[in-house]
Amino acid sequence: QNHKIISPIFDFLSTVIPKTVRLTDFSYSATDKGIGLALKGSARSFGALAVLSDIFNQNASFKNVVFSNRSLDEKGNVMFSLTATVDPTLLSYEKITERIGARSASVVATTTQATASTTTATSSSTTR
Repeated sequence: QNHKIISPIFDFLSTVIPKTVRLTDFSYSATDKGIGLALKGSARSFGALAVLSDIFNQNASFKNVVFSNRSLDEKGNVMFSLTATVDPTLLSYEKITERIGARSASVVATTTQATASTTTATSSSTTR
């Protein structure tokens, strides 16, 4: 019940990080309020960093999102640090397996239904 899986964080990051943002460091730690997340990276512009900020702040699974240590590197990229707390239910092994089980059951039911329809159609055509 207390087992946590961090792969949903990677799934989230891989789908929402803008192409103009690069993460250079990732770390996490267990806290009493969830998983503490710390990221470092660079963005091509302050606008790209603002988009990233909106993405994190609009996602209910991330709390206390703070961007800090903003500075420009020699190429004009915006360097930054980000800290946040990840809602423990996002990382709950039990919740993840429930979602996977529900999806698997749906796939099996759909496949079984499609196979039954095909079998019925085939049986009808062969009895003629």
